[in-house]
Amino acid sequence: MKKFLCLYLLGATSLAAPNPYQIFPGKGFGSFGPQLTLAQMEKQLPQGQFMEGETGGQKSATLYAMEPTRRITLLFNAKGRIRSMSIHGYESVWHTTQGIGLGTSLTSLEKANGGPFKYRSLGMGQDSGRVLDWQGGKLTIPFAHVKITFAAAMHSKGYATLNDAEHQRAEADGQVFSSADTLSRKLNPIVETLELEF
Repeated sequence: MKKFLCLYLLGATSLAAPNPYQIFPGKGFGSFGPQLTLAQMEKQLPQGQFMEGETGGQKSATLYAMEPTRRITLLFNAKGRIRSMSIHGYESVWHTTQGIGLGTSLTSLEKANGGPFKYRSLGMGQDSGRVLDWQGGKLTIPFAHVKITFAAAMHSKGYATLNDAEHQRAEADGQVFSSADTLSRKLNPIVETLELEF
């Protein structure tokens, strides 16, 4: 009986253990956040997995630099404080409590929001693919300081099913679409960037 009780308690403890790859909007990625110094973050990483540099002329740092599915990029403001932390690509171990991360489809994002949202078309212009308005859905408040950006149209799940006119519409610069649009559902783009702003 004692052996069974020990195994049960051990299993319950492992189930209750926090997910080390959870994204906390407003706080950070797992145990990494703006409350830590760079030295404290570097101590949490395996050797060679922390790098400092510049991104777009701004000071930056990379956590898990050699592991694309765990990589996090930090950008700093003029005072040297962390202004944002982001992940980029098509696959990552990091995700929110709603299950949102890199590779999340538009339809999954809409389901997590509990309704449609608006986003910018997938052209080549500035902020292309950026979610603009959660339209009062479940993600409105928790994602107030989270930037979600979809990948280019050609990386979307339904890109091959579009006709020429639909390709042109999806990739036109400066357009705003609803996730409920027929074209949006047919294209079903995936999340390529998730950025927390502080």
